[in-house]
Amino acid sequence: MDNEKKTIKIRDIRNPNINTEAMYKLRKSFIKALKPMTEAILEMSFFQKSLFTDEFKEALETFKKQFEDLPEHIKFFSKHGWIVYGEFPAYVVKEFGKYCEKNNFTYKEEEKELLEYNIKNISKTERQNIIDRLMKRSILKDRKKILNEIKFACEKEKYYIGSVALVSTIEGILSAQINLNEWISQGKIKSKIKELTAKSEIDTASLFYIIEKKFYDGFGAGKKSAEPNDISRNGILHGIDINCGTEGTFLKLLLLLNTTSRVLSNV
Repeated sequence: MDNEKKTIKIRDIRNPNINTEAMYKLRKSFIKALKPMTEAILEMSFFQKSLFTDEFKEALETFKKQFEDLPEHIKFFSKHGWIVYGEFPAYVVKEFGKYCEKNNFTYKEEEKELLEYNIKNISKTERQNIIDRLMKRSILKDRKKILNEIKFACEKEKYYIGSVALVSTIEGILSAQINLNEWISQGKIKSKIKELTAKSEIDTASLFYIIEKKFYDGFGAGKKSAEPNDISRNGILHGIDINCGTEGTFLKLLLLLNTTSRVLSNV
């Protein structure tokens, strides 16, 4: 008996708050492409006076601060459309980001490493558990039939139909946040979500970046999918991206739905 091997899972002994505290601790710098945009909107008096409410301007200020202080390892995941899964210990995620940076990988090589990392660490059983938790969220209470289809697609590895169902569900709960009596546009959705998520402390900077830059990326008929595992709403729903049936696309969208519904449930 003395020689019997013992197995101890990290999640059983680590501080359950370590990833949350470290992951969202504010640090310097954000993706440079967004910073000029937020500054321009805030500084132009015409836009301030004519187009945006005080609440929206306040939300922009909040996001500007979050963008500037977003940790580097979160940015690394976000630029590829990956939400950092909440069960990952922060120090592991950081070390993985440093490993990729040290090796000077190309974008496609980074995506390959991230895909292998996420597939390895988020088992198919855990993906089923995520979907089960989604079914219990009030914001998704009217979408259980769709979630059951997504669960089936996950189990049977039917990633094309799963990805389409996930995109429509994500946009469904985003669209529900605006006045449905109005004409719905992606611009209106992004503006409203920026206001709402600024009130939450959960994944907001990373989440909004992925929604704006990866989910609503302006994928048009003339664009061929240059990036593996794209999660472009337009590319998938308009039938332009015929390579969307990958495990990577499905898993990215599942994590995005998980975080989006969690954030919107807390605002």
